[in-house]
Amino acid sequence: MRTKASTTKKRSRAKATAKKEGSRKKSSALQIQNLPLGKIKPDPEQSRKTFNKDVLQQLSKSMEAHGVLQPISVRQLNDHYVIVMDERRYRANYS
Repeated sequence: MRTKASTTKKRSRAKATAKKEGSRKKSSALQIQNLPLGKIKPDPEQSRKTFNKDVLQQLSKSMEAHGVLQPISVRQLNDHYVIVMDERRYRANYS
C-alpha cells in the first residue's frame, strides 16, 4: 500500500521530467528560413511520381494572385535540403 507522501513524490518527479522534455522540444522548434533554391531538391522517394502540368500551372497562377500562404517543409541532408511536404507547390513555382 502506498502512502500519500510516496505518491506525491513520484508525481513531482513526473512533473519535473515533463518540464525538462518540454524545454528540449522548444529548442528544436520549426523555423521559417529563406533558402537558396539551388540547395532545395525534390525527395527521390516521393510517392507521387507524376505531376499534371495543367494543375501545376493553375496552382502557380493561384499563388501569383494570393501569394504563398504556407512555406514548404524541408529537412537538411548533407549540403542540401530535401522537400518533406508540398512538393507540388515547389514545382508549380520553380519548375
